Amino acid sequence: MGEGLQIYQETIDELYDGKARIRICLKCGEINSTKILSKENHSCTSGFDKLSFPYLVTTSWLKLRGFFLSEIYDDILQRLGVEIAPSRKVPIRTPVETEVEEVIEEAVEARETI
Repeated sequence: MGEGLQIYQETIDELYDGKARIRICLKCGEINSTKILSKENHSCTSGFDKLSFPYLVTTSWLKLRGFFLSEIYDDILQRLGVEIAPSRKVPIRTPVETEVEEVIEEAVEARETI
């Protein structure tokens, strides 16, 4: 039971950015602006009004990417005894990364021909 609370605490420590403009719900995973996602209008957390710790965490896209697409989250889970399925270790590539890599390669090739 204590491991779940420890995972929760370390997740908040990694994700929290008080000056960011987006929030993530740690129950359902919804991400939206701080104006749209709040305790007053988020239905999945309506029964959590008496909790003294946050479940809607103000964060940034940079922190979300760093946390979920790196090994930080996996490391926290493994350190606390949660086994990670092998399929979870597959790196995620986005079209943007591919386009950036192609542009860099083309620029390097063009520079070499000059």
